[in-house]
Amino acid sequence: MVHNTYFPPDFDPTKLPNRSRYCKKLQRVIMKLPVSISCKNCGNHINRGTKFNSRKEDVAAGETDSGIQISRFYFKCNRCDAELVMKSDPRHSHYIFEFGATTNFQPLRSEDEVVLKKTPEFKRSVHSPLDIIDALEKWRHDAAQKEKEKPLAAQEKKFILYLC
Repeated sequence: MVHNTYFPPDFDPTKLPNRSRYCKKLQRVIMKLPVSISCKNCGNHINRGTKFNSRKEDVAAGETDSGIQISRFYFKCNRCDAELVMKSDPRHSHYIFEFGATTNFQPLRSEDEVVLKKTPEFKRSVHSPLDIIDALEKWRHDAAQKEKEKPLAAQEKKFILYLC
């Protein structure tokens, strides 16, 4: 067997430093951008689906969202080499740009939606399968009532036209 490296006779592999201590907790990944962004440094617009070599870091173990690990991605602008930092947001199924970039399109999250989620009616509504079934039956009943009222409204219009 041929060795390409020379090991001196006094070499002791146990004296080598532990590799895991020096290993950073960053994984190198190739990713595609999930949204269109613009770089804050140079103003370059980077389209959705652009491939980047990036570094992925798992955020501290304490920061999880309903059991889903939150990740942070580091990559560089393809025009000015400024570092851009993106963090996953599992609650909204989206990404948050922490540093160096802004999204060109912000998903619509109106204040009404936020206020609605805080109301007690919303908290009580549709939590169990039985509540879902009741809501569907009520909706179907309301739709049937509207269908019954349509012919009556048409007859009333004909009667009004007849009187005029």
